[in-house]
Amino acid sequence: MITPCPPSAPWPAFAALRALAGRVLFDQPGAGLLVEIPVEGGVLLHPVTRAPVAAVTAYGAFGERAKILTPRILASLPPLDLAGVRSRADFFAALARDLGQALQSLGRIRDAVLPLGIPLDLETDVLRLRCRILLGEMELDLATAHLGELQVVAIGERPLWGRIPRGERTLHLCGSVADDLQALASLGESLAAALDRPAPVPPPPPAPPPIPEPPLSPGPEGVPQPPRSEEVVELVEAIEEPPERPPEKPQEKPPEMPAGESAGALSLKDIVDRLGMDAEISAQNGRLRLVIPLKSIQGAYTFYLEQRAGTNFAGTLVSAKGGRFPVSFDLATIIDLKQVFDQVVLGR
Repeated sequence: MITPCPPSAPWPAFAALRALAGRVLFDQPGAGLLVEIPVEGGVLLHPVTRAPVAAVTAYGAFGERAKILTPRILASLPPLDLAGVRSRADFFAALARDLGQALQSLGRIRDAVLPLGIPLDLETDVLRLRCRILLGEMELDLATAHLGELQVVAIGERPLWGRIPRGERTLHLCGSVADDLQALASLGESLAAALDRPAPVPPPPPAPPPIPEPPLSPGPEGVPQPPRSEEVVELVEAIEEPPERPPEKPQEKPPEMPAGESAGALSLKDIVDRLGMDAEISAQNGRLRLVIPLKSIQGAYTFYLEQRAGTNFAGTLVSAKGGRFPVSFDLATIIDLKQVFDQVVLGR
């Protein structure tokens, strides 16, 4: 007598998702489970549009994790750990936690790039920062999701994806405003030159070697006879080896202050007296960061400054048209911000 084997127990992700599902969209053993889960236990807002999200689509296959597929921006998150999830409220609490951590990480990246005068902002459908800037006469489309990196996505209206490898269009920031801006300008110029060059035409594959003629076989009376006609099929496959890529440089992190130290205390009165009441003041790693708008006859400008040591500041002055000017000064030696503007823009 043959006893049938009991069906194998489903993976934990299957059981958890089935319990959470408001609607099963796809259920195929060995392929996975796709469900729609309505939001419960609170309100889930789109990180960019702030529109309420009514439901998410999740996929589970193995283990105790599920991948969010829609809304699209949540698909950028790593698979969600379902261990300990017993209800929809638990599920969305875990999702909100992971989303909050991802947004905090992107916020730190944005703040690190801000002294360059590059106002990165969150994309609508991807957890990635992006912006367009005018550097000299060149318009660059920049994106990043990693600390210490800037990736050139396009130059003007010419996209680089699929034409230039990612490693060759990625700038690793060193933490110096002037050096990073110069490196970004050089990278943009080299990428623009690469786009202007015509793509090399690959050489044709080599011709296959000739097939040697078989020797004549002797006939019944010793007379050589031609060989019997046989159909010969030969497959020639041209394999193109991918070009070797130079190893990517290790990511360089911006210098950080040692724990418990700062770049130096400053009097708030000195900052207000010299830099004005409109200064937005923040701090990171023991350094002050300032964003200060300035209006002049030449137009509207914005200072993006970071404290280097004591009363020394460095950063970028950005015009309304996107022009960028490196800035550095000692707060103790200037009268006001207009003096810095005149020195940088007007050369006075």
